[in-house]
Amino acid sequence: RVFTLMLCGTCATEADTYEHVASLGELFAKDKDQLQMDSWLIHDGPGSGNRSEDFSKFIFPEVVEPYPYSAARGIATGAGTDETLQNAIAVIKAAHQDSEKGPITQINIVGRSRGAYNGIRVANKLYKDEALKDVPVNIMAFDPVPGAGNHGRRCKLLKPNVREYHSLISLNEHSAGFTPI
Repeated sequence: RVFTLMLCGTCATEADTYEHVASLGELFAKDKDQLQMDSWLIHDGPGSGNRSEDFSKFIFPEVVEPYPYSAARGIATGAGTDETLQNAIAVIKAAHQDSEKGPITQINIVGRSRGAYNGIRVANKLYKDEALKDVPVNIMAFDPVPGAGNHGRRCKLLKPNVREYHSLISLNEHSAGFTPI
């Protein structure tokens, strides 16, 4: 069983028409055999107001409370990315333990900007989980940037669970803190 995690970039939500990751989510939503939280999850980005946790909380009680950071703080510092990581892991673990559907056999992660950065962090965190460390992970990262103050320190190296990694880098982005990793 394949689980796909889609992580939006800063200020972006699944409702934004300009967010490439959200467009992928629309494709999954049209397939009635694949239900969100069961085989896929789309997560709003930092500084977006993040409605993703509100929705997740109804299904998985282990999902952390929505983060109390202002949009400005999310934009400036990426505040909320740790909660996104925790929520994504909680949803994947719950889906993996679903005895009716069977365990997850592959995880695909697609992310843009800070969402791509967080996707790498999710993959690394999955490797530390005994139940999920051997599940192969594939990552498609669109312009993975940690944002100001993060310097990509948490995801410079990919763990052995990452089987495929593809990245598209924006060549003309020169904002402070947004050097691709």
